Amino acid sequence: MNDNFYIVDDDESIRRVLKKIIIDHNLGDVLGDAGEGLKAISEIKKYNPDIVLVDLLLPSIDGITLVSKLKEEGFGGVFIMISQVSSKDMISKAYKMGIEFYIHKPINVVEVISVIKNVKEK
Repeated sequence: MNDNFYIVDDDESIRRVLKKIIIDHNLGDVLGDAGEGLKAISEIKKYNPDIVLVDLLLPSIDGITLVSKLKEEGFGGVFIMISQVSSKDMISKAYKMGIEFYIHKPINVVEVISVIKNVKEK
């Protein structure tokens, strides 16, 4: 089964890299992407992707709030958080809000592929 992805990161180059990894390694299809949280929430509800790659620090609302809002509204997809934040408290809070995995920036292609494959196998 081919999973559908949605990417949320305020850095356009990160969104491009993630999209390229997903497509080049036949991990699934990218339905859309956003550079800020409010647009992302609206589009994630519309597209209903299987997996959402979301940055922790975003304009408008942060990644943890985005995950929390979508979970509250019944979104059943999987969240993978990607961030350069290394605060154990923030990472712990993200897991409590419902993320499945946390990937540290800078982006490591092997790590991204491995995490996505792990999520797909669950």
